[in-house]
Amino acid sequence: MTTNGNPPAAATVAPLVSIIETDAPVAPAPVASGALTERTARMLEQMLAAMDWTLVDFARHRLSAGEAIGGNVREVPFFLVLSGDLDLRTDGDTTRLRGGDFVLRTRPTSYRIHAREDTEIVAGSLRLAAGTEHPLARALPDALIACQLLRRDAHLNALAEALVAEVASARPASCAFAGRLVSVLAASAVRAWVENGCAPDGWLLPASDPHIARAVDAIRDDPGGAWTLERLARVAATSRTAFAERFHTVVGEPPARYVLRVRMERAKSLLADDRVSIAQTAVSLGYGSEAAFSRAFRRHTGTNPSAWRRLAATA
Repeated sequence: MTTNGNPPAAATVAPLVSIIETDAPVAPAPVASGALTERTARMLEQMLAAMDWTLVDFARHRLSAGEAIGGNVREVPFFLVLSGDLDLRTDGDTTRLRGGDFVLRTRPTSYRIHAREDTEIVAGSLRLAAGTEHPLARALPDALIACQLLRRDAHLNALAEALVAEVASARPASCAFAGRLVSVLAASAVRAWVENGCAPDGWLLPASDPHIARAVDAIRDDPGGAWTLERLARVAATSRTAFAERFHTVVGEPPARYVLRVRMERAKSLLADDRVSIAQTAVSLGYGSEAAFSRAFRRHTGTNPSAWRRLAATA
């Protein structure tokens, strides 16, 4: 993870943010909590088992009030706020974080941290171990923010203290030990996200239908592709009629609308980087001309790409 005082480079995926906000401590609960259906609890357990993370890098930062750091992460970044008050900017969106908050980004991103007061934070990046990128993991939002996670369970506070000690120790195998600790924190954030009702209805359905999951992954991996119903049906290994019906049922919208939404998410991210022209953005997202892209963007956001870029630059 690169950290510096310069503005972050462009990210590739716009955030779909889910925030868990609660000040009241929550007692530890088993995965098969009474608040969850048996099926949801079982699928959650499968997801957490599939998310076999490897720690790529990590660092502890002490920032004075007004100090800022930033960078671009190609892996899966996380941020654990030990103390203080800060603004975290990712892909043009700014989120205020305080001591005890934990952020897991499930997609590569650029970031910038600005300390509102003296702040201590552990930041790093994770990678899913080879062969374990389960579709269940893809069901998570691009940004999962667990507010006051360390205050929810006493054992998580102890884990955070152990993580800080490992970061500071520089002992042999320190990265491996820290990786195990971060994995538990990440899993706890996911569980809290589900238990507190932050997960949208049907969030695990794409993961429960491997055919639709393949199509969703293909669209997100290449939003500028020429995604016709026939081509998506081939990816999903189903007939066009069956695919269209199943996709709408599982995802909650028709394939064409989902493709458009993913393209617009990516467009916002690209427009945040003034090194990428609007024409280049249009081509990368499959539009035949800048004008066609601008019309689609305005219909989706209510503003044109140039205005969005100016707004992102001042955010």
